Amino acid sequence: MIKTTIFFRLRSLIYLVVFSFLLCSCASKKSDNNIKIFDDNFNIELVVEDPIIRTPIGMVIDDQDMLYVLESHTHSPPKDYTGPAFDRILTCSTTDDMSKPESWNVFADSLQIGMNLAIGGVGEVFLTSKKM
Repeated sequence: MIKTTIFFRLRSLIYLVVFSFLLCSCASKKSDNNIKIFDDNFNIELVVEDPIIRTPIGMVIDDQDMLYVLESHTHSPPKDYTGPAFDRILTCSTTDDMSKPESWNVFADSLQIGMNLAIGGVGEVFLTSKKM
């Protein structure tokens, strides 16, 4: 049980690092982000980008290792924004434990002013939103 918990926490940390890199690359289209890795056991690799995921602002990982990503399209978009009219939550799936996501699926859409996600009980995903 302890070994499994450590594995899930390590995997969650890896997802978090990858997602942070994704946020940085979406926020800045520079090819050189000056990211330094100080541990040879880790690697940062871009696994998905626009147009599959646009403007990601939040993510959670449930106890089944399902990754949920919140895309924001309604919170202060620029006037010339060409993205979707609603926010959405995407999930990804893989065939083995540590591979790149093979497919992205829409978990929820037509959301307004989503701010972040949280995991509740088994099968529960909560969305926080800004008061309209």
